[in-house]
Amino acid sequence: MGPFALLRTLSRKLSDKRQSNSTIIPWPPAQSPLDRWLTSELDALRRFPEPRATATWLSKSLDLAIASQSMALRTIQFAASSSFPMDRGAIGRYLDDVVDLLDACSSVPLRAEGIRTQISSIATAIHRLDCFAGPPVDRAIAELSAFTVGAELDRCISVLRLAGEREAGSNSDVASDIQTELREALDGPRALAFLVMGAVVAAMSSKPRRRVLFSPREGKAGSWTGGLYDIQKEVKEEFDRRRKEGSTGLMIMEELRLTAAAALTSKELVRSWSSSEGTRWVGEQMMREAVEELRRRNEELKERVAVLEAKVGELYRQLVAIRMFLLGLLSES
Repeated sequence: MGPFALLRTLSRKLSDKRQSNSTIIPWPPAQSPLDRWLTSELDALRRFPEPRATATWLSKSLDLAIASQSMALRTIQFAASSSFPMDRGAIGRYLDDVVDLLDACSSVPLRAEGIRTQISSIATAIHRLDCFAGPPVDRAIAELSAFTVGAELDRCISVLRLAGEREAGSNSDVASDIQTELREALDGPRALAFLVMGAVVAAMSSKPRRRVLFSPREGKAGSWTGGLYDIQKEVKEEFDRRRKEGSTGLMIMEELRLTAAAALTSKELVRSWSSSEGTRWVGEQMMREAVEELRRRNEELKERVAVLEAKVGELYRQLVAIRMFLLGLLSES
């Protein structure tokens, strides 16, 4: 074998060996600015240290939902000014789903009003307990016993769950992996809004007996999907755990549970104090401490509910703004 033939043989063998030991890695799909931003923000939300059932975390997630809708609107407006290809299917799905999201947002003020009624009742009970004597104490016991935190939101939860599952499978009829600009601008923010509103509605309900959170498919286009899936899993696990505990009924939101627990403790101590004889002074000291704890929890609940209600209202306005813009696009086409 001549030198050039030997060189060609060795080169071919080395090339075959390299190809057999290497894995072909496909070129990653291009990310839009909104896709990159949402992926980063979801990662930050997942690392946020607060428990997922606290008003603080829910407020943080609402901030992201609001910001994502605002960025989606700017993206759509820019794409529209650039004569982007119309994706009527994506617009139609969004318009259908946003109705359910708007209904969920509209239910929160009614729910918040019910909680405020209970907060007012507890404040009245605390005022009566400041007297520590006679009929006011009996009425305070009755008011503390009535702490049920309002009505259920089962219908709203069911609607959100079904709409979320419909959204999770909305790409099943898309043959190409390449999304239009419009679809990219709508998919992530819409999926996030379903997750966040599902969590808020379930957390504020006193007896959320139905599953509300949907599971976005990990194979769905968009690098944000993995982060959204991880957050959904964390929220679902914590909410399910709190349902099973049952120490304060089926309440999920931490501030509701703490206020209910403080009301129960105060009620039991008031009953014990009113029937005690020899340890009356000790019982009164314990009762005063319990009432002060209840006062603090009640004020905290009032503040947190007001913040959640305001942010849900802002999300509602953002959803309406995108809906009106999309309806305008359809009417012009």
